[in-house]
Amino acid sequence: MIRIAIVNRFFPPDPAITGQSARELGDFLRRRIPDAAIRVYATEAEYGGGRVSSEQPQHDVRRLRSWYSGKQKLLRLAASLHDGFRLAWMASRDADIVISLTDPPLLGMWMGLLTRLRRRRWIEWTMDLYPEAFIAARLIGRGNPLNRTLNAVLRKFAPERYICLGPGQHAFLQKMRSTETPAFILPCGIFDPHSSPAPDWRRKYSDKIIAAYAGNLGEAHSADVLADFVLRADRSRIAFLLAPYGSKAQELRRRLAGIDGIEWRDNVPLADLAHADVHIASLTSEWTHVCVPSKAFSSVCLGRPIVFAGIPQADSWSLLREASWLIPEQPDGSYAAADIARVADELLDPTALGNKTGSAVALRARLVDLRERAYTEIVDACVAGRSCRPADRRVRDWV
Repeated sequence: MIRIAIVNRFFPPDPAITGQSARELGDFLRRRIPDAAIRVYATEAEYGGGRVSSEQPQHDVRRLRSWYSGKQKLLRLAASLHDGFRLAWMASRDADIVISLTDPPLLGMWMGLLTRLRRRRWIEWTMDLYPEAFIAARLIGRGNPLNRTLNAVLRKFAPERYICLGPGQHAFLQKMRSTETPAFILPCGIFDPHSSPAPDWRRKYSDKIIAAYAGNLGEAHSADVLADFVLRADRSRIAFLLAPYGSKAQELRRRLAGIDGIEWRDNVPLADLAHADVHIASLTSEWTHVCVPSKAFSSVCLGRPIVFAGIPQADSWSLLREASWLIPEQPDGSYAAADIARVADELLDPTALGNKTGSAVALRARLVDLRERAYTEIVDACVAGRSCRPADRRVRDWV
């Protein structure tokens, strides 16, 4: 019997996309390796992105209590480091192979040290890259001794494989870590769509094109380009569904307060978002490859095109360009008014919108196939390690 641990800060019923992704992988592993013992390690930390889902996971989940979930940055970092160490300690102690995501931050540092010490196999799923995220957030500089030390540790104690969100992220990771470690390519946000009745906002704006931004509007995203897009669009023909959360959400609400043609929501169920005509996603150049917006891939899986604000090297654009419009980020980090106006005008062209929507529907099938192939490759890697270490006295606890 092979014992597989999946590790992430969140897991359903938390609605975090990282937790949902971990659950989907766990479900696939259980179907394809029915004699495997799969255990999930997560925390009791509260997710800030909306209400708790009613979904109950069908896995053995061990949750650790997080001693701090507030907004004070230093305390959050300290709590994250502590949580990450405890998760890595428990998972690497009990499992034959560990598949860990990158939340809490620097979980990979602890996991690399402990899996090497205990001679466990380890695959890292790079939902976000640390310490690169600290640099992008300008918490530390690239030449900071702490950054150099962390990267040295991560290079020395690398996983046997990565699961990267795109080929661009994998190339970036290889460059930053000076590693040739191979990767499975598995974008986050791919799912099997399901329909829902038309929500109230679709009925209210039945005569308009609806452009939606629903999800995180944090440090990696641009509130400026989103606000400018709303203000420059012809709101007599385009309505906006906005349900942002994160560090820049209040800034957006302040800038667009009192503007007509906007429907504000605290959160929107994923199935309801299929009733929007187009979705908006952004990623600043500083954060490109450090993370990859899941909402871009989720939107295409809904059969809807996206407006992507960022640089063309981003995986969100390179993998989804057939079903996307690009508002390119300028070298100084701004967005040209002409580019914003051009995309806003093209949304009003029924032929252009129809072509992009058709491309999204076609691309959805290819994304689902990409996900299935990546899952199968991960299963094959796990099966190849069945004899990675002898069974010990903890086997009974996993049965």
